[in-house]
Amino acid sequence: MNLEGVETRIREGRAGLNCVNSVKFKAPHSHAPTSKQPPSSHSTVPFDFNEAASTLGMLSVAAVYTVRSPLQTFIRTAVLHPQWYRRVQDEVDEVCGEERTPEVQDTPRLPVLSAFIKECLRWRPPIPTGVSHELEEDDVYDGYFLPKGTRVHPVEWAFSLDPTIHPSPRTFNPGRYLSPTFPTYREPLTPYPSILKNTTFSWGRRVCQGAVFTKQELIAACGVQAWTFDLSCKEGEEGEVEGEMAQPGRREESLVIVKPRSFGLVCQIRGEGVGNERRRGGGEVVWGELGGGYFERCWECEC
Repeated sequence: MNLEGVETRIREGRAGLNCVNSVKFKAPHSHAPTSKQPPSSHSTVPFDFNEAASTLGMLSVAAVYTVRSPLQTFIRTAVLHPQWYRRVQDEVDEVCGEERTPEVQDTPRLPVLSAFIKECLRWRPPIPTGVSHELEEDDVYDGYFLPKGTRVHPVEWAFSLDPTIHPSPRTFNPGRYLSPTFPTYREPLTPYPSILKNTTFSWGRRVCQGAVFTKQELIAACGVQAWTFDLSCKEGEEGEVEGEMAQPGRREESLVIVKPRSFGLVCQIRGEGVGNERRRGGGEVVWGELGGGYFERCWECEC
């Protein structure tokens, strides 16, 4: 598939997540010098077409694959903790009604949804090892000498389990951001709870540049899930849904970005007599495989 084919699919709303993988970028030599023919010193182009395409593609890959982990964790915790998921649904219904889906502009009015998402990032950090930093000079930490050039991992897993900051750290509890009795509570509950400035995104010059985008993406995606679906585990696969904050050690979690174990997910479209906005397809129940990839089974509706 060429670049024009991808553009056509995007315009028609048919571009899949793997669409870009099949693209072979080709540009006329007169407009884009190749890596074998670098631009002259007088050129205003900092790098050639292929390098520009690769840079943009890498940003896209980073945006997709990093946010996939908290999205999957959101679904997993919705199944494990239906009482909290119901609170999210009630809040979304109160703010948006049955006429529209949640939008980013609704964030100040959705503190429970924001707390649920923030707790997902704490309870199951997407990158538990953290993003490493390299020392620019010798340093001493807690009696240990660290020479210049040492790579230090700020272990997010340890931060998430610190009981002085997160009482009962192994318990999934979005209420720790909604009640003044917890040290993580911040007010007012309009900008907070917020995942911005979370240690999940690292800090310093290597801080994640997509934190704001991630926040907006999770609010929109998770809000739509709560507005549209009741979620549950497929019958007979309840044991596949991990309920503990266990140390990642399985083959599917061998990469930097972790994800939950696969399990059958049942998505029940919510409500009786709901308008076409929520019930656009003919199916009542849809399900797919969560964790092993994207939803690999065929949906029974078009929501």
